[in-house]
Amino acid sequence: MPLIPLLPTSTAPLTDAPATVFDRERRPTVDTRGVQQAMLRYNEASKMPLMDPAVGAAPYEALGSVGRALTHTGDMLVTLAIKKQEGTDKRLIHTAQSAMDQATTDFQVWQAQNPNSPEQWPTEAQRRAQETIQPYLEMKELSSSGKADLQLISQAWSKQFLGGVDLAATKQTFGLTKQSYLNRSRSAFAKGDRVSGNASLNEAVSGGYLAQPEAEAYRMDGQMQATMVQLEQLQAESDRLLAMQDVKGAKKLWEEAPIPTDLTQPKFETARKSALTDIDYRHAVAEDLRAVSFLADTDPVQGIAQLQDPQQFTYLDPAVRADELSKMRVAREAAAQDEMVAAKRAIDLLPADKLASATVESLGVTMKQATPWHRAMIADSLKAKQGSVNYEERSLQLLAAAGSFASSGNPDLDLMAAARIELAAASLPQADRDKVMQRLKDAQAGTADLAITGLAIADATRYALEENAFAQVVRLKEGQSGEKTLQEQSLFGIDWLWPDKEIDAVPIREIDPEAQKLSVGKLKTAIQRLEQEARSLKGKDWTTDEARTRMMEIMVDLGAKIPPRPAPTPLLPSLDAQPTDLTKQALKVLNYAVPGT
Repeated sequence: MPLIPLLPTSTAPLTDAPATVFDRERRPTVDTRGVQQAMLRYNEASKMPLMDPAVGAAPYEALGSVGRALTHTGDMLVTLAIKKQEGTDKRLIHTAQSAMDQATTDFQVWQAQNPNSPEQWPTEAQRRAQETIQPYLEMKELSSSGKADLQLISQAWSKQFLGGVDLAATKQTFGLTKQSYLNRSRSAFAKGDRVSGNASLNEAVSGGYLAQPEAEAYRMDGQMQATMVQLEQLQAESDRLLAMQDVKGAKKLWEEAPIPTDLTQPKFETARKSALTDIDYRHAVAEDLRAVSFLADTDPVQGIAQLQDPQQFTYLDPAVRADELSKMRVAREAAAQDEMVAAKRAIDLLPADKLASATVESLGVTMKQATPWHRAMIADSLKAKQGSVNYEERSLQLLAAAGSFASSGNPDLDLMAAARIELAAASLPQADRDKVMQRLKDAQAGTADLAITGLAIADATRYALEENAFAQVVRLKEGQSGEKTLQEQSLFGIDWLWPDKEIDAVPIREIDPEAQKLSVGKLKTAIQRLEQEARSLKGKDWTTDEARTRMMEIMVDLGAKIPPRPAPTPLLPSLDAQPTDLTKQALKVLNYAVPGT
């Protein structure tokens, strides 16, 4: 049986039931009068006799079908209008969203163009957002529900867009502030101002713009830069003092310079020690260079001798010594040419009765810098004045020398070589002198014909006039074979073209005039034939070796005795080289091939 719960007995009155909650909200009412009237008519009609309803309703069945059709069509039109408005709303909302995306992109471009004005970013972003959204919210084509949807979308976009811009502006502001501190620090360190540089970094750290480890890294770089600036300033001032020969002042500058107390102290002390050592060395080098310069102005011959002595000017390294030696030779050449000009002037002023007995020494001109070559030139000028010079032979030799001129790689030596050929040609008749100078000019320019035939003609000239290829032109005097003695040199009886050692001991030789005349004639014929063949070979390659071989063949045809194979053409010999036969050595210097050398 079911259990009946026992309720606790209580005499307390129960609480009142809650009051009825009346619905006091006003609602729209419906006009039912027509319905009530219809019900009354229906009640009256029910009291009438029954009749077949189909008979009465038949005429109206067709009208009912038409009504139902019209009702269905109306519903379709309403639905179509609703869908059309929905499509318009969607299209306009999508267009607005595309405009928002484009506004974001355009702002990013503007933002990149204005990186240094982050405080303007939020204001500009707000303006662009308002200008982007407002035109769409005001469109009449957008329904109220569409506007409500667009309002929600635009609010979400604005919140995200403006929030991102504000965050980026904050980051950029902090970044620019950090960079400004770093710039001030770098600028101070670049000026050597460690105090200001460190202060800027400390302020950046305390302001939260720079982390302490990062600041220490920048501090180390800055201190290194400040030390380098200090060293550069000290070096510049030290160089200035050394240029004024103030060695003590330069040393004092380094010794009293403030020493950095940071991590760059070891580097600074090492640089200072090196600078103090360098000051002594540079001063010694400068003293040597000043002494060399003094000798170049006063006595180049002595300067050349001392520069060739390794015990002199010991602080000059080999490269500097070689450069100064080249300059010293140029200085000597200039001084020697001045002496030679003075000697020629003295020759022109000689009285007729003293001309025949005049010698180089009797001219009364100081010949301290003149080389044997210059003395030979002066002696030749005397012979020319006396009318005893064989211009034909001299012209051939100078044409050969000029045509085979080749660069030694040393501009100073090349200049001296060209100058000596020009000086030697100065005593020739005008027509011959012009030919020699034109030949020299063509050789220096690398004219094709001379590049092929120049060395061949030089070989032929040497063989004909020095090696006695056609006849015994040059020979030692009887009873003097192998002996050495001092002898006045002639124009082509010279030591070598650019001498640096003066050796006046030369073999005593004599010239056979008849053999000389024969050799000169055959040599001229051989040169003419070679040059004619070279001109006829235009457009055909002809090497230098082929030209030399052909020249030897021509000379053999003319009766010359030529060695089987000419020796290779040497480059300019060492300036310390000892001369062999005088003219051979001169030809060697001008790139002539000399057998047996």
